[in-house]
Amino acid sequence: MNDNLPAGKDEKEKNHRKKMFSKFDNNGNGYISLAEIDKGFNDLGEPARVIYLAKAPMLRAFQAAKDYSKSTT
Repeated sequence: MNDNLPAGKDEKEKNHRKKMFSKFDNNGNGYISLAEIDKGFNDLGEPARVIYLAKAPMLRAFQAAKDYSKSTT
């Protein structure tokens, strides 16, 4: 799971997250919609399947991040 979801602060993991973001951002607008997140985790395959199946918590986290983003701009 850690290989598919890099959380470290080193350059290698930051670059991995950037590549992952680009793969998730299907339309290339610089934002990841909930549909893109859902598809992205499903496309990661079996290691990320548990995240794909956790749609309710993922939806709450997405909404919280979206609300936080609005309050900090």
